Amino acid sequence: LESLFKMLTNKFNKWELFDMLWLYSRLQLYVNTVVSKEREDREMYCMDLAKQIMPNTVSVITYEVTGDQTFATYKVQSFFEKLKQKLTESIQNSKLEDATKDMLQERLKKVSLGMITTGDHTAAINNNQVLTLTENDYQANVVESL
Repeated sequence: LESLFKMLTNKFNKWELFDMLWLYSRLQLYVNTVVSKEREDREMYCMDLAKQIMPNTVSVITYEVTGDQTFATYKVQSFFEKLKQKLTESIQNSKLEDATKDMLQERLKKVSLGMITTGDHTAAINNNQVLTLTENDYQANVVESL
């Protein structure tokens, strides 16, 4: 790997090399984080991937995500969606005027569920008391990962 970087530094100036590494890292971030929406475990997959790529940052920004918490959240969201579906069917089968049915169904479509998950906040904060991210650290991490 060292010979590769020597060859690259001889061929390109510092800023060209920086731009190439920056673009490469953006491409890798895209390839490794964009996941099909049809995937059932999308949230868990993305969180696990983020933990692998930037564990210190993830531990400071978010609480630790566990499978049990994610599954419990999924069950609540699934129940909520089924409830909305049943309410929609009930509205359709009611004897209300069509305009009223349409209005209620439109309002029901806009109803969403906000989920707040808990975690071990103290452990997440203590995991990394000081987080220093400079341009040089970022570049060194990119070079190391290549």
